[in-house]
Amino acid sequence: MSFSYLPIFLFIQALVDLSLIGIVIYWFFYRVPKREKRFEELFKSLSHMVSESDRSMREFDGAIKQEQMSLKRLIEIQTEREAEMRSLVVEAETLLRRFEQERALGTSGSGPKVDAYGQVLELASSGMSVPDITKKTGIPENEVRLLLELRK
Repeated sequence: MSFSYLPIFLFIQALVDLSLIGIVIYWFFYRVPKREKRFEELFKSLSHMVSESDRSMREFDGAIKQEQMSLKRLIEIQTEREAEMRSLVVEAETLLRRFEQERALGTSGSGPKVDAYGQVLELASSGMSVPDITKKTGIPENEVRLLLELRK
């Protein structure tokens, strides 16, 4: 009697094939949808991060533009003040040259030909106020006050 292994082999082969088909079905219907769902969640998360990044970038850009405008305004103010300072320096230099010329000539330009300090004392003795003396002689107010204090 000869016993054939062929039916047993075919039976085992059918079991293996069915198991493989079951694994493939499990894989496509259970595992793949889970992966797709996970990919969808990751995509949503990345989309949210990108939109947040865009929003932050727009806010940052707005802040930078605002700071640039502030800096431009500060530069304009500084430029205006610099021009004012330059004109004041030129005016001071002109007054200083005029004062030195008047001092060298011994005149005040509109009064009698006497020493400028002497003129301050004369104007003060005539009852003129310190600001008026300053305007008339061109001598700074503090200097006029000092001369009047020294006279006492």
